[in-house]
Amino acid sequence: MSSRTSRRAAAVVIAVVVLGVALGIAILRVIHRNSSSTSPGPTTQPCSQPTLSTPSSPTSTAGPGAISGRSWIMSSRVLNEMVASPAAGAAVASDTLYVLVSSSHALVARTNSLHIVKTAYFTSEATLADAVQGGTLPQGTTALLYDNENWSLTPQAERTDPVRYYQLACNVAHAHGLLLIATPVPSKLSPRIAPFADVLDIQAQEVQASSSEYSGHVLPLAAAVLSANPRVVVLSGLSTNPRAGIPSPGQLVDDAHSVSSAVKGYWLNTPPTPASCASADNAASDARCSGPQPAIGEDFLAALGQAN
Repeated sequence: MSSRTSRRAAAVVIAVVVLGVALGIAILRVIHRNSSSTSPGPTTQPCSQPTLSTPSSPTSTAGPGAISGRSWIMSSRVLNEMVASPAAGAAVASDTLYVLVSSSHALVARTNSLHIVKTAYFTSEATLADAVQGGTLPQGTTALLYDNENWSLTPQAERTDPVRYYQLACNVAHAHGLLLIATPVPSKLSPRIAPFADVLDIQAQEVQASSSEYSGHVLPLAAAVLSANPRVVVLSGLSTNPRAGIPSPGQLVDDAHSVSSAVKGYWLNTPPTPASCASADNAASDARCSGPQPAIGEDFLAALGQAN
């Protein structure tokens, strides 16, 4: 064989090899593209179930399925105020209490017999992630509450894309064996947030002055939330002093009963007097300027307990 023929043969072999490699790369690209197009993206995948390290501890829970009776969200200050009334304390004795722990309001001894899930409160996913990954959560914390609202306490990026940031918060929580409680505002986002929550509160306290309006707001949202995530525990918000006006204990009982077929419990909030009340105009128009009204909460719980 001449050298010219040898060179041609070698060139043909090289060309065949190059063509084969190119064809292989093209096939791999097609396979990757098809698999990517048929797999849900990261913002549509439900957050996986958490694996808790101490499911039998009285200050943690094996998950929402372990609930006995109602469930409540309360701050440690509110719970301390409520158990000062024996009747109010008895009303939550068989319930699960997601208590927002605070270094300034240590739980009193009277709460020791209650089923408390110590919960850390956050208005920012970034702060939540830093606390979890940095190991700075209060001791005994087994749940995280992420309160994403259209306010200055939540970063603009998180307010703009709350669904994404609730999923990020859920991923962080579950990766560390913690439950995630979602309390989105506006509440109409609740069905979209539901796949990324273990407990979800529908913040409806601003319409609690009318039981029909309250149930009209909560019931369809609760149904949509459970359709999106049948395992989530749905709560609804009640307040002793929302902006709209101070309620009577009876009004809160009526509100609670109006949605009891759809929710597992309530977030009982008795907000402290906001700094904005220093303005005379705000003080006249904002019911929160009248103070937390813990007695209304105590009477509400006592009446709710008697009604059962």
